[in-house]
Amino acid sequence: MLVPILLPICHKLGIDPVHFGLVMVLFVLARVAKLSVERTTIAILP
Repeated sequence: MLVPILLPICHKLGIDPVHFGLVMVLFVLARVAKLSVERTTIAILP
């Protein structure tokens, strides 16, 4: 629900939409898995 609101802001700030999408997927994944974002990031890094 936030992507249509935040995407134009990202364009104005010069943030790559692909990078923004990956960060959004990370936050959604962390929420669905009921883990912290830090723990999810550590788990997917290798």
